[in-house]
Amino acid sequence: MAVAGHLDLSYIPDEIYAVYLHTIHPVDNDRINFNVYPPAFYLLIFPLVFFPVRVAYGLFVTMTFVTYARTLRHILPWRDLFWPLLAYPAVWLTLIQGQNAFLTATLAATALLSMENNQKKMAGFWMGLLVVKPQLVVAIFFALWVRREFQTLGIALLTGAGLMGGALLFGDSAMIHWMSSLKLNASVIKDNPALLQFVPTTFSFMRLSGASAVVSGLVQGGVGIVALMTLRSILIMTTSWALAGAAIMVTSFLILPYVGFYDFAWLAFPLAWMTSRGLKRGWLPGELWGLGATWFLPFCFYLVSRHSNIPFAPLTLMALLFLIWRRCHEERKLTGFGT
Repeated sequence: MAVAGHLDLSYIPDEIYAVYLHTIHPVDNDRINFNVYPPAFYLLIFPLVFFPVRVAYGLFVTMTFVTYARTLRHILPWRDLFWPLLAYPAVWLTLIQGQNAFLTATLAATALLSMENNQKKMAGFWMGLLVVKPQLVVAIFFALWVRREFQTLGIALLTGAGLMGGALLFGDSAMIHWMSSLKLNASVIKDNPALLQFVPTTFSFMRLSGASAVVSGLVQGGVGIVALMTLRSILIMTTSWALAGAAIMVTSFLILPYVGFYDFAWLAFPLAWMTSRGLKRGWLPGELWGLGATWFLPFCFYLVSRHSNIPFAPLTLMALLFLIWRRCHEERKLTGFGT
């Protein structure tokens, strides 16, 4: 639709449904999501239009998974990574659904690894590319502000603006339709239990428990503020971008009212950073149990969320953020400063 000059129509449910029917038939209407990705996303994936849909699907998930795995190898050696990654439930959820969690997680992690290697300009570039899913940059930009990394933040903003500007090739009406679709998508999700069951957030738990959208939003906001303040404490306690990166990627989940359960693929990086730390410096009490529970979280959430209303996803993520905070605190006590 983008290459044909009709990307704006892709943000209209009936229009994109018609394309689904033409491209993949038959199709289950209940399983079609709204198109909520900004026009910039299609600048990254438009070459796939030249392939048949099944080939394009295979290329997309293969290429994004390979880059995802290669990025993880910068944190853990392959011998420690291979089997946990291959068996990680979030990997299979993303592969089966053809979602973009591998791509977004890789962009975020590459940016944070660049900060760790003092490649701050490149970090800003990778962060800017995350404009393809802009809600995921909130915690990263917050971290840059706390650490006064204004040059990196500026490059990220310029890169994102450039990508958004380039997307005007698809027409300015596409941008307008995209912004309108965000409100429509949120209004549909917040009142749809069948969709909320697959949203691992505090907002979703509150809504499924019978709370109003306003109350649910307030509780979600409270959890988000606590997560951001915990992240700020971590950023102050340690100079390590490994531990900071782990905290940033966990916080990205906790502050948002809407994320897909396939986005659990992001958690592979906090797990890898914490595992690397534990292997090198020894494990703290309860740390292995916490990491194990996080590794199983996507599988448990997928099975249990359809049958019971238990907030174990937000609770598990808050526990993981606490474990990261505790490790920073303990290392600072031992060394006098965090590294």
